[in-house]
Amino acid sequence: MNKSKAQEQCNHNNSRDFLEAPIPLAAKCAGANGVMVLRVIQGLFQGFLLPCMNGVLGRWLPPTELSYLTSIVFSGYQVGAIASTVITGYFSASHWGWPAAFYLFAALGFVWCIFWAFLSAETPATHPSITKEERKYIEHSLGQQDDHLIGKKSIPWSAILKSVPYWAIIIAAIGESWSTTFLSAELPSYLSYAIGLDIQEVQYGKW
Repeated sequence: MNKSKAQEQCNHNNSRDFLEAPIPLAAKCAGANGVMVLRVIQGLFQGFLLPCMNGVLGRWLPPTELSYLTSIVFSGYQVGAIASTVITGYFSASHWGWPAAFYLFAALGFVWCIFWAFLSAETPATHPSITKEERKYIEHSLGQQDDHLIGKKSIPWSAILKSVPYWAIIIAAIGESWSTTFLSAELPSYLSYAIGLDIQEVQYGKW
């Protein structure tokens, strides 16, 4: 049986969170190499989240609400980066130590998956508790597209791979993701070791 995009997203996120918890142990037993291996595997699982999310949003959001609701959904990445910096700084400066932050994020991910598994659905038609009025509004705004007919459409892979704008977007996305990840990962260390700020000052943005 084919899993829905909503289920796939939960599975990939669950796998990523499962690998979050053993990072402190990997750092202790295998050093930086062990952590890098786990982070690469995490990235492979996380790479499926955005395509799955786009698929789910495309089946749920009316065109008139698509822009701002999508912005709210994907702003979670930035909010999460800010919140995780504060939380990790707090745990690192506490008697629990930095490993506690990884255990917390792993636990939060599992809790999220539980809620997602019971409250989400791939389409309005398959949601168990949506009202008839809301379902009718969403399906009507999307043109009541038939999943069976959509599945028969062929994907123009050749045209996509030959598209210059397509590759420009990919290159720009890679550059943006790399720089953002690098800054979020290394900025606390830079502020601590190069600028000389205490980890608690870095945690609360006192710089």
